[in-house]
Amino acid sequence: MAPQNAPVIGSLRPFDPTAYTGKPKAAELDTAASSTELPTAAKTDGKTNVQTWAGGESSLEPQNFRKELKATAVKGPEEASSPAGSTEPTSTETSATTGKHGPHDNGTLRLVSLRVINKIHNTEIDQKRYTFAELDGWTCKIPARQYREGELVLYFQVDSFLPGTDERFGRAKKLQMLSGKLGQRLKTEKFGKGEDKIVSQGMVLPVQTFPEIWKKIEVVRQFISIGTMKGDVSLINATLLIMYRDKNWAEILGVKKWEETAAQPQQQPEHQRLGMYPGEVFRRTDVSRVEDCPNLFTKRKYNRLIYQESVKMDGAAMVVYFVKKTSSHFDSLNPLPDKVGPNTLLETGRFGVCSNKVDKNELEVQGPAAFKYWETALRYDLPAKLSKLGRNIAIQGELCGDSIQNNRERIPNGEQDFFVFAMFDIDKQRFINPREVERMAEDLGLKHVPVLGYVKLTDIATSHGDLKKRAAKKKGEGLVFKCLEDGRRFKVISNTYLLEHGI
Repeated sequence: MAPQNAPVIGSLRPFDPTAYTGKPKAAELDTAASSTELPTAAKTDGKTNVQTWAGGESSLEPQNFRKELKATAVKGPEEASSPAGSTEPTSTETSATTGKHGPHDNGTLRLVSLRVINKIHNTEIDQKRYTFAELDGWTCKIPARQYREGELVLYFQVDSFLPGTDERFGRAKKLQMLSGKLGQRLKTEKFGKGEDKIVSQGMVLPVQTFPEIWKKIEVVRQFISIGTMKGDVSLINATLLIMYRDKNWAEILGVKKWEETAAQPQQQPEHQRLGMYPGEVFRRTDVSRVEDCPNLFTKRKYNRLIYQESVKMDGAAMVVYFVKKTSSHFDSLNPLPDKVGPNTLLETGRFGVCSNKVDKNELEVQGPAAFKYWETALRYDLPAKLSKLGRNIAIQGELCGDSIQNNRERIPNGEQDFFVFAMFDIDKQRFINPREVERMAEDLGLKHVPVLGYVKLTDIATSHGDLKKRAAKKKGEGLVFKCLEDGRRFKVISNTYLLEHGI
C-alpha cells in the first residue's frame, strides 16, 4: 500500500544539488537551459513562445493537449501518445516498424528510460521480506522504504551493461568484460518457486542520482510550470514523460547493451571492417519488448490485426545485403578499402555482410571461436543469388551455433547457421510483409525462423501476462509478433528461458 503522502503520478523528489556537485551557479543553469531541446510546439519563428507551450497550446487544441497529457499521467506515454482509434504508431511502435531511432541510437535507446512507479508491494518469500516495484510491464526488486508510488525514476532494463567505474550504480559482486571495459550486466532474478515466484528484471535508481540528467529535466520542468500548467504536477510531469520518451539516456550515462562476443585474434589488419552498420541504407533489426507496448489490449484496432507468431532464436544478429550500382543508395554505403574479397564488388552491384554493429570485410581474419558471418553467407551462395535477384535488399536474421550464446540453439557438429526473420526493401525503405519473407527465404534456399502461425492477439490472449505465459510454455528464448498490415513488431521474452540459462 502506498504511503499517505505519496506524490501525484510522475512527481520528482526535492533535490539537494550540494549532495552531488555543489550548488550550481546561475551561469550553469543558463547553460543547461540553452542546451535543452524544447518541443517545436514551444517555438514560433525561432522565438520561444513560453505562454503558448506552458498553457498547453501546441499544434493540438488546448483542451485536447491537456486531455492527452492527463491520459499520459494515468496510462503511460506510449498508450496516450496516439488518439483513441488512431492507426498511427507510437514512437516505440514506429521504431519497431522501421528500426529507425534517430542519428544517435546504437541499439541502446530503450535501455534507460524515465518511468513512473505504478505500484509498490512487499512480500515474504522463504521467510525474507522483499519489496518490488511495478513500472509499466516490468517488475523490479527495490530497497525497502526508498521509493514511493507515483515517483518518476530512471529504469535500467535487463541486459544493460553498467560502467564498472561509476559508483553511482553500486558495487557489483561480479564484474564482466565488454569491448575491453569492466562493468556489471543486469540479469533476470527469481524469488520464490512455482507459480508464486516473482521475476525481477532490471534496476531502478532515483533521477537525482545523475545530475547530468536531472539538470536537463529540472530546467524544463520549471519552464513548463509557467502559465495554465502552474500547480498541476500531474500535467507537468506527464509532459516531461512525453518530451523525453525518445531521449537516449543510456548514451549519456555510458550504458551499453550486453552482447556476447567472439574471441578475435589480438592483431587485426586495417581492413578488418568496412565501417559501422550502414543504418542510413537499411534499418536495424531492433524489436520492442512487449513491456514497451502497453496499449495492445486497450485499443479496438488490435482486435482485427493479424500477426505472424514466430520463435525468437538465441544467436547473434546477422544481415546480408545487395545494392545495385544504379541505386541512389549505393554511394551511401561504407567506402571500400584497397583490399576486399572477390564477393564484395560484383558486376551489377555490391554484396555485404553485417553484424549488429559492423559492416564486415570478407578478408577479416577469424579466430578459432569467431562468428562466421561471411563464411555462412558464402555457404548459401548469397552473393550470386542476391545479384541474380536484382533487388536492393537487406536480409536480416539470426546466426546461431557453435561459439554463439553457448550454442543454446544446439546446432550440431560445431557448425553455425543462418535463420531469416525479416527482409528490408531498400528502395521503399520499409520491411517486407512477413508472408512474402517466408516465400522469398524458401526461394533463396534459406532457413526461416520457426513460424508458429498467423493470429489475432485477442484470440490467444487477453493481457500482457497471457502473452508472457504463452512464451514461457514454448521452447526457445521467446516469441516475436509481426503485424501483416503495418509491420509493427514486438517480442515476448520467456522468463523461464532466462532463468534456466542464467541470463
